[in-house]
Amino acid sequence: MALGGLLDVALNSAGEQPLVIGREAEIVAEGGYQGSDVGPAVLDSSLFGAGGISRLRVQGTGQTLFNQDLSLSEFGSVDVSSSQIVVASDISIPGGTVNLGTDDNLGKVEKPDALIRVARDARIDVSGNWTNDSRLLNGEFPTAPVLVDGGEISLSAAGALVVEEGSLLDVSSGAHLD
Repeated sequence: MALGGLLDVALNSAGEQPLVIGREAEIVAEGGYQGSDVGPAVLDSSLFGAGGISRLRVQGTGQTLFNQDLSLSEFGSVDVSSSQIVVASDISIPGGTVNLGTDDNLGKVEKPDALIRVARDARIDVSGNWTNDSRLLNGEFPTAPVLVDGGEISLSAAGALVVEEGSLLDVSSGAHLD
Protein backbone atom coordinates (compact mmCIF):
# COMPACT_ATOMS: atom_id res chain seq x y z
CA MET A 1 0.00 0.00 0.00
CA ALA A 2 1.34 3.42 -0.93
CA LEU A 3 2.06 5.90 1.84
CA GLY A 4 0.30 9.24 1.73
CA GLY A 5 1.90 12.64 1.98
CA LEU A 6 4.36 13.77 4.67
CA LEU A 7 4.05 17.10 6.45
CA ASP A 8 7.40 18.03 7.99
CA VAL A 9 7.17 20.90 10.50
CA ALA A 10 10.25 22.54 12.02
CA LEU A 11 9.64 25.19 14.70
CA ASN A 12 13.07 26.05 16.00
CA SER A 13 12.64 29.73 16.76
CA ALA A 14 14.30 31.44 19.69
CA GLY A 15 10.82 32.19 21.05
CA GLU A 16 9.99 28.50 21.51
CA GLN A 17 6.81 28.74 19.46
CA PRO A 18 4.22 26.17 20.54
CA LEU A 19 2.34 23.99 18.05
CA VAL A 20 -1.33 23.08 18.40
CA ILE A 21 -2.62 20.15 16.39
CA GLY A 22 -6.37 20.65 16.38
CA ARG A 23 -7.98 23.96 17.18
CA GLU A 24 -6.40 27.16 18.43
CA ALA A 25 -6.25 27.21 22.20
CA GLU A 26 -4.43 28.87 25.03
CA ILE A 27 -1.26 26.95 25.79
CA VAL A 28 -1.08 26.00 29.45
CA ALA A 29 2.48 25.42 30.56
CA GLU A 30 2.95 22.31 32.68
CA GLY A 31 5.46 21.19 35.25
CA GLY A 32 7.03 24.61 35.68
CA TYR A 33 7.53 24.99 31.92
CA GLN A 34 7.93 28.70 31.16
CA GLY A 35 5.95 28.60 27.95
CA SER A 36 6.37 31.17 25.22
CA ASP A 37 5.59 34.78 24.41
CA VAL A 38 5.07 33.71 20.78
CA GLY A 39 1.56 32.69 19.71
CA PRO A 40 1.03 29.06 18.71
CA ALA A 41 1.21 27.69 15.19
CA VAL A 42 -2.01 25.75 14.53
CA LEU A 43 -2.52 22.71 12.28
CA ASP A 44 -6.18 21.82 11.81
CA SER A 45 -6.61 18.07 12.22
CA SER A 46 -8.87 17.95 9.13
CA LEU A 47 -5.70 18.20 6.99
CA PHE A 48 -4.97 14.58 7.86
CA GLY A 49 -6.60 11.26 7.07
CA ALA A 50 -8.21 9.68 4.05
CA GLY A 51 -7.05 11.47 0.93
CA GLY A 52 -4.94 13.88 2.97
CA ILE A 53 -1.65 13.86 4.81
CA SER A 54 -0.92 10.49 6.39
CA ARG A 55 2.46 11.20 7.97
CA LEU A 56 3.41 14.05 10.31
CA ARG A 57 6.89 14.88 11.57
CA VAL A 58 7.42 17.75 14.02
CA GLN A 59 10.68 19.13 15.38
CA GLY A 60 10.14 21.99 17.80
CA THR A 61 11.60 23.78 20.79
CA GLY A 62 8.23 24.67 22.36
CA GLN A 63 5.22 22.71 23.56
CA THR A 64 3.21 20.51 21.18
CA LEU A 65 -0.47 20.13 22.11
CA PHE A 66 -2.92 17.67 20.52
CA ASN A 67 -6.36 19.07 21.44
CA GLN A 68 -8.60 17.71 18.68
CA ASP A 69 -8.94 14.12 17.48
CA LEU A 70 -6.37 13.24 14.82
CA SER A 71 -7.09 10.32 12.46
CA LEU A 72 -4.53 9.27 9.89
CA SER A 73 -4.80 6.65 7.15
CA GLU A 74 -3.61 3.08 7.58
CA PHE A 75 0.14 2.70 8.19
CA GLY A 76 0.50 6.45 8.77
CA SER A 77 2.80 7.98 11.36
CA VAL A 78 3.17 10.78 13.87
CA ASP A 79 6.72 11.60 14.93
CA VAL A 80 7.06 14.54 17.35
CA SER A 81 10.15 15.84 19.11
CA SER A 82 9.44 18.91 21.28
CA SER A 83 10.31 20.36 24.67
CA GLN A 84 6.93 19.31 26.05
CA ILE A 85 4.11 17.20 24.55
CA VAL A 86 0.51 17.06 25.75
CA VAL A 87 -1.98 14.62 24.19
CA ALA A 88 -5.44 15.84 25.25
CA SER A 89 -7.42 14.13 22.45
CA ASP A 90 -7.34 10.94 20.39
CA ILE A 91 -4.67 9.94 17.89
CA SER A 92 -5.84 7.08 15.68
CA ILE A 93 -3.69 5.42 13.00
CA PRO A 94 -4.65 1.83 12.11
CA GLY A 95 -1.43 -0.21 12.00
CA GLY A 96 0.56 2.99 12.25
CA THR A 97 3.37 4.43 14.34
CA VAL A 98 3.36 7.13 17.02
CA ASN A 99 6.74 8.37 18.33
CA LEU A 100 6.60 11.16 20.91
CA GLY A 101 9.83 12.38 22.47
CA THR A 102 11.06 15.27 24.55
CA ASP A 103 14.64 16.37 24.82
CA ASP A 104 15.79 18.92 27.37
CA ASN A 105 18.54 20.01 24.97
CA LEU A 106 16.26 21.07 22.11
CA GLY A 107 16.23 24.66 23.27
CA LYS A 108 19.09 26.88 24.28
CA VAL A 109 18.25 26.47 27.97
CA GLU A 110 17.97 23.04 29.55
CA LYS A 111 14.41 22.18 30.55
CA PRO A 112 14.03 19.65 33.34
CA ASP A 113 10.26 19.81 32.74
CA ALA A 114 10.54 18.16 29.30
CA LEU A 115 7.47 16.02 29.94
CA ILE A 116 4.98 13.99 27.96
CA ARG A 117 1.42 13.83 29.27
CA VAL A 118 -1.38 11.66 27.89
CA ALA A 119 -4.48 13.21 29.45
CA ARG A 120 -7.48 11.46 30.99
CA ASP A 121 -9.75 9.96 28.30
CA ALA A 122 -7.16 10.55 25.53
CA ARG A 123 -6.38 7.56 23.31
CA ILE A 124 -3.40 6.72 21.17
CA ASP A 125 -4.72 3.90 18.98
CA VAL A 126 -2.56 2.09 16.41
CA SER A 127 -4.48 -1.18 16.59
CA GLY A 128 -5.08 -3.46 13.62
CA ASN A 129 -8.48 -3.72 11.95
CA TRP A 130 -11.09 -6.43 11.61
CA THR A 131 -11.45 -7.30 7.91
CA ASN A 132 -14.22 -9.61 6.69
CA ASP A 133 -13.51 -10.71 3.11
CA SER A 134 -16.22 -13.36 3.03
CA ARG A 135 -17.73 -13.57 -0.44
CA LEU A 136 -21.05 -14.34 1.21
CA LEU A 137 -21.14 -10.75 2.45
CA ASN A 138 -19.16 -8.92 -0.21
CA GLY A 139 -19.97 -10.83 -3.41
CA GLU A 140 -17.08 -9.09 -5.16
CA PHE A 141 -13.37 -9.36 -4.71
CA PRO A 142 -12.33 -7.69 -1.47
CA THR A 143 -11.05 -4.14 -1.71
CA ALA A 144 -10.33 -3.21 1.91
CA PRO A 145 -6.69 -3.37 3.01
CA VAL A 146 -5.97 -6.29 5.31
CA LEU A 147 -4.49 -4.75 8.42
CA VAL A 148 -4.11 -7.44 11.03
CA ASP A 149 -1.05 -6.27 12.96
CA GLY A 150 -1.16 -3.50 15.50
CA GLY A 151 1.31 -0.66 15.12
CA GLU A 152 3.91 0.83 17.45
CA ILE A 153 3.82 3.51 20.14
CA SER A 154 6.99 5.02 21.61
CA LEU A 155 6.93 7.63 24.39
CA SER A 156 10.35 8.90 25.44
CA ALA A 157 10.51 11.79 27.92
CA ALA A 158 13.63 13.53 29.17
CA GLY A 159 11.51 14.57 32.18
CA ALA A 160 8.26 13.09 33.46
CA LEU A 161 6.10 10.67 31.50
CA VAL A 162 2.50 10.94 32.70
CA VAL A 163 -0.20 8.59 31.39
CA GLU A 164 -3.32 9.60 33.28
CA GLU A 165 -5.98 7.22 34.54
CA GLY A 166 -8.65 6.66 31.89
CA SER A 167 -6.29 7.18 28.95
CA LEU A 168 -5.54 4.33 26.53
CA LEU A 169 -2.50 3.21 24.54
CA ASP A 170 -3.78 0.58 22.09
CA VAL A 171 -1.47 -1.58 19.95
CA SER A 172 -3.79 -4.60 19.77
CA SER A 173 -4.06 -6.75 16.68
CA GLY A 174 -7.01 -7.06 14.35
CA ALA A 175 -8.28 -10.12 12.50
CA HIS A 176 -8.96 -11.29 8.95
CA LEU A 177 -11.73 -13.61 7.77
CA ASP A 178 -11.22 -14.87 4.24
